[in-house]
Amino acid sequence: MLTRERTPFPWLCTAFVAVAVQLGLVGGLVQNADAGPYAPAAGQPGSTAIDKGDVSLQAWATAYEDYVAGAGVTGDWQTPEKALGQAVGDSFDIVSLGRGGSITLTFSPAMIDDGAGPDFAVFENSFSDLFLELGYVEVSNDGINFFRFPNDSLTASPVPGFGVVDPTDIDGYCCKYRQGFGTPFDLADIPQLSRATHVRIVDITGDGNFFDSDLDVIYDPYPTSGSAGVDLDAIGILNVASASTETPTVTATPDDTLTPTATGTPTATPMAAVGCAASPRLDCREAGKGVLVIKDKDPDRGDKLVWRWTKGAATDAEDLGDPLGGSDDYVFCLYDQSGLAMSATAPAGGQCQNAADCWKQLGQASNPTGFRYKDSELTPDGLFKLQVRAGDAGKAKALVKGRGELLALPATDALTADIVAQLVGGTTCFSSTFASNDVRKQDERSFKAIER
Repeated sequence: MLTRERTPFPWLCTAFVAVAVQLGLVGGLVQNADAGPYAPAAGQPGSTAIDKGDVSLQAWATAYEDYVAGAGVTGDWQTPEKALGQAVGDSFDIVSLGRGGSITLTFSPAMIDDGAGPDFAVFENSFSDLFLELGYVEVSNDGINFFRFPNDSLTASPVPGFGVVDPTDIDGYCCKYRQGFGTPFDLADIPQLSRATHVRIVDITGDGNFFDSDLDVIYDPYPTSGSAGVDLDAIGILNVASASTETPTVTATPDDTLTPTATGTPTATPMAAVGCAASPRLDCREAGKGVLVIKDKDPDRGDKLVWRWTKGAATDAEDLGDPLGGSDDYVFCLYDQSGLAMSATAPAGGQCQNAADCWKQLGQASNPTGFRYKDSELTPDGLFKLQVRAGDAGKAKALVKGRGELLALPATDALTADIVAQLVGGTTCFSSTFASNDVRKQDERSFKAIER
């Protein structure tokens, strides 16, 4: 383990803590009745935080590459060696990335393996559960082609320099948890890789110019200075693969590596939908966890739908059909006790942005793992993103996201449990059932439920 000096400016962190005390951020997270759909803060029921002393952590970063400090960070915080070795879990033993800065860490002779559960964890130095400076997380198996973890931000408005970010509103970012606790990442979310040798952290500046995987603006505390941006403590490996194990090299495409931008005017060619039955199907695959979020805004262009089906039952790739080159539409169906409440279709085939297919196959041509659908025009029923991924038990996943005026949302305050969300396509069906005690929020403008 490396020996490191304390910062010559301890007043900087003291000032942070003083403000945090005034804001009521120190001393644990106050439960929020309006919590989002994602995992809560460290120590809360359902949190995914990894303690720095967790015995599952098998290896730590051993070297760094390409440290680029962004704006707002002084030289006293630009010591990248402090991100190497085991997490310390204090406010001083870190390297700051600055606004938009980045760093890449390596782990030789170890490599990150796509094993059971999360495969590595990223540790930051936040002094509270709500002061969260976010960063994209990217992985590579050759140090050249990097793949970004899917991410989602539901923070609706700008966050001031000492403002707060609810951890239940963010997913797929470094760094979601307070110091001493790591944010876990699973290589299963990167279908191009089964092992990784490099992890790159890219700071997100919360000024409205950074976007999540669905092109929604990401907000985090801005502006900050002195030690602005992600303050990286360490990266630890939970599933280790031997460096001697052969690792295939994957060539990235621009769609895999670039931050999405809201440009271009896509078109879609709808085809016949498979349609929703009058009542839920009984032959669907169930999941270990389901999340359903509906936001009914005024005007309707702000409407949102999110459904996640994770830790799913074993699913074979051939069960997913062929929405790319065939005629297998996918349709999302939502039911309550009165029957079918809404439906939305992602048509098979179709042409989208830059004349590319709306559907894209995931994985290799010889070993497909699933399909992803994107349509910024939101036709015909308001779906923006849909993803289905085959896998063994606990690894299969499905995701549906919609937004805007074309979504035919149900009256959120009228939905009565049990509520069933199903995605039908190919020869299979994915299902989540939300009982009354799964409902976290329900009023005339929103609905939120988490099935565990």
